[in-house]
Parts: sequence; C-alpha cells; structure tokens
Amino acid sequence: MDLTFEHLNNDDNTAWKLKRIQKKIKLSGDLAKYVGVTHAAISMHENEKHHMAADKVERYKAFIEAYPDEPKLIADQNRNV
Repeated sequence: MDLTFEHLNNDDNTAWKLKRIQKKIKLSGDLAKYVGVTHAAISMHENEKHHMAADKVERYKAFIEAYPDEPKLIADQNRNV
C-alpha cells in the first residue's frame, strides 16, 4: 500500500513537515515570512516542541497546500477590503 498524504491526519505535524519537504519548501524565506514567525518557530512546531497560534498554523498549512502558488486565505481577503 502506498502511503499518501490523504492517509495522514490533517493535524499531524509530522505529516505537514513531510509534505513541506516533499514540495522542497525551506523553513526560512517565504514560508516563515508568510506565516509571520521565525524558521525556528516552525521547526519547533513541526517537531512538537512548540505550539503556534491557530491562525499561524492555518497560514502554515495554506502555504504548503498552495505551493508554488500564492495561498488564498479568507483572513487575507478581509484585510484587503
């Protein structure tokens, strides 16, 4: 059986880390900037040593899902109004 990301728990930090690595997204740079945290904070979140705020986790997941395209979040759309 091939294990795909659809088989993994959406709240599993390791699953998101693997997805990020598979897409070759680095912690520093655009991801950390988009989420609004340091690359160290993301690393600690992925390794379950730190918990990011819910809005930061939403941004983290949206960036990974959309990559390489720009993520579209409802919160971002409301800011532009």
